[in-house]
Amino acid sequence: MIRGGGGAEVLAKKFGAAIVTLKHQYYGKSSPFKSLTTGNLKYLSSKQALFDLAAFRNFYQESLNVKLNRSNIENPWFVFGVSYAGALSAWFCLTFPHLACGSLARSTVVQTVYCFSEFDRQFGESAGPECKAALQEITQLVGGRGKGVLGMVPGPSWKRGGPGCGPGGEGGGGPGVVPTGRGWWNNSGLS
Repeated sequence: MIRGGGGAEVLAKKFGAAIVTLKHQYYGKSSPFKSLTTGNLKYLSSKQALFDLAAFRNFYQESLNVKLNRSNIENPWFVFGVSYAGALSAWFCLTFPHLACGSLARSTVVQTVYCFSEFDRQFGESAGPECKAALQEITQLVGGRGKGVLGMVPGPSWKRGGPGCGPGGEGGGGPGVVPTGRGWWNNSGLS
């Protein structure tokens, strides 16, 4: 389905291509589990997302071949993404170069940072005191125990560290941080 007049839609029309949009599991209704326990969250990773995308790509390609009554045909796949999805699109081409002919990664991270508390500080300053206070209150209502600038909540097995970080402060610890006030976390599907 092609809608709107964005760059991807224009190119798809020009080259007779289809646009398939995916959403990272765990977002919206795409959670593979009924509860988000720490054990279930082990699959919420960029690595798992890349393998999920590869599996979907192969499934969709096979479905196209069946629908069009053909075999062993591989359409060229070009992967797009913005922000985190942009990073996934670039990583997809690096991880599975045989599955995509290229990618476009817009506004993406070029160097990932494990515990980027400067983002929270800047977001808090930019949002203003009322919005910042509201975000902190929401974090407390969700179950925040240790609160950073905007209130990042450590997972249950963590000792209280720096603002939103694992044990020992900046950059320590492992997975399990639940960031709040970050709209870009929802922009996480390849399209």
